Amino acid sequence: MPNRTPGERTPDLTSPQLTSNPPPPTPDLTPRRHTSTPAARTSDGTSREGTAATRTSEITPRRRAVLGGALGGAALLALPGPPAAASTIPAVAGSPLTSSARAASTVDELRLRWEMLLTGGPSVDPTDPDLAVAIARVDRAAQSALTTLDRSANRTFIWPDLASPTLSNHVASNFRRIKQLAVAWATNGSAYQGNTSVADDIRGALEWMHTNRYSPTLPRYDNDYDWEIGGASAFADTLVLLYDAIPAAVRTTYTQAINYYTPDPNLWRADRQIATGANRVWIATVVAIRAILDGDTAALVGVRDALSDTEGAGANSVLAFNDAPGRVDGTGEGFYSDGSFLQHYKHPYNGGYGKELVGTLSSLLYLLGGTEWTVTDPDLENIYHWIDDAFDPLMVRGDLMGSVCGREIARPSKQNHAPTQTIIEGTLRLIPAAPAARAAQLTALVKQWITEDTFRDFLKVTDPASLVAARTILASSAPARGALVVHKQYPLMDKAAHHRPGFTIGLSAYSSRIYNYESIQNENLHGWHLSDGMVLLYDDDLGHYSGDYWPTVDPYRLPGTTVDTRRLADSYGFRSTSAADWVGGAAVPGRTIGAYGMDLRRVRDELAGAEELVPDRRRDGVRRFGHHR
Repeated sequence: MPNRTPGERTPDLTSPQLTSNPPPPTPDLTPRRHTSTPAARTSDGTSREGTAATRTSEITPRRRAVLGGALGGAALLALPGPPAAASTIPAVAGSPLTSSARAASTVDELRLRWEMLLTGGPSVDPTDPDLAVAIARVDRAAQSALTTLDRSANRTFIWPDLASPTLSNHVASNFRRIKQLAVAWATNGSAYQGNTSVADDIRGALEWMHTNRYSPTLPRYDNDYDWEIGGASAFADTLVLLYDAIPAAVRTTYTQAINYYTPDPNLWRADRQIATGANRVWIATVVAIRAILDGDTAALVGVRDALSDTEGAGANSVLAFNDAPGRVDGTGEGFYSDGSFLQHYKHPYNGGYGKELVGTLSSLLYLLGGTEWTVTDPDLENIYHWIDDAFDPLMVRGDLMGSVCGREIARPSKQNHAPTQTIIEGTLRLIPAAPAARAAQLTALVKQWITEDTFRDFLKVTDPASLVAARTILASSAPARGALVVHKQYPLMDKAAHHRPGFTIGLSAYSSRIYNYESIQNENLHGWHLSDGMVLLYDDDLGHYSGDYWPTVDPYRLPGTTVDTRRLADSYGFRSTSAADWVGGAAVPGRTIGAYGMDLRRVRDELAGAEELVPDRRRDGVRRFGHHR
């Protein structure tokens, strides 16, 4: 799809030749594994065949071509007081730096860059009214954590609400809460900045976690995500923030624990499966921060290459479109050229894993930009198309269509206007290093996104670094893009968005190619009809789908659906495809006119032949579902 330019309100439309969504290429289901590792699985832990190409150490020349003038060449965010670029690191004692000394200095620089992302840096002005709000939010989180912290000598937990020795979520949540204290301790203007007692609390909490919950000598349990991504990420961030307040030997002990759980930016889970989509970016980021703490420059090379999946010949590159010509088949998880984003194999997830991918990737690109580990894959330019096609048409004045948010619609902190914050923050981090025309377009787009959302003020909820960048854009003379008017279809995930002056409609379907809904980790238990032709109407009531809309709406009466109201069990029929191929539509080029249809084949109801959901057991043992009359 052609790039949109600033002020252009009618983007290119879906091809008129499409009378129905074409099925994607049939995936190769031959198991392909990393050498001496088990078959890969979906992100929720179920086994799956056909995950990635056999890995090779060969790095193709295309993936080492320099992306001149684009994302790789500079720091990615005009943060307050940015650190010097690698090329401007001063000589030591008047002598040119040796390569090893320069590498060490660059690693120190990267640590400072990451700290700046976490706190906004030393130039954050606590007297600035907007920044004062952000700092107060940091202080409230720290105060809450300090109030309930158990400091007793023989404590069996750090916080009483996170005391389980069998729920891995409590491991990750403990580390996140410790990180909240660390952010407050390191944030300029915080009431807890540099507080000795708080530093003692943080050090004591980390020691307790390493002794009792998180070390190579202790068992892992429950969800791998909490050990390798959620907990590891918060742990590493805390070590960055308290770098000089934790003895080097102790810090090394802690980074060894992180490296034990998350050693390879290409793999994850206890049985070392191939990481894909957002999970690959999360894993790579954990490895990068651990490497910075240890001065492990070889690992940073691995992080850079993992984004392109050079070991797997690009099969699971997070930068390339999954339907790019000649691409080696991987899992199919990630972005597609029509703007679709799939995770967990066939779940539309732009507003969940997709937005987290772009938010985390933009931070990682900022971290590595302008150094010898700069990402130079030419597919990196696709990130601009993600913004144009995978996010912009699915955003409605600060809201994000629930049809592409997966099970996150069941999370109070992730509903409706909240996901767009991550997208805006990620886009802000991309602007400074973008080519001039792209930077202008993204600037106009961000200005539109922020100003048109009068329900949730972005400046009141974002972090200090993003706040400063956003205010710079809002104060600029650059005009906002203007309200979007477009008919946009997503053939590869069975969704459509129709924007008109005054209203927007979102359509949600599924077919033989796409799953109906996701319900894992005991979430989204009543999502049965989210893809049964659901029609979401957006008008000037910007809060219509907020205020716990999804937990309280009648799940048997979702707008636009025609369903059997028979009572269904929690999570009934999730991760199912339809027997129908015909789902999709057509659009008129140059006009905002389109048609969309769905051959509805529901599971076990009387609307379409009483189809029955039955397990289809394949040789990898995964429980798949097929439809049989």
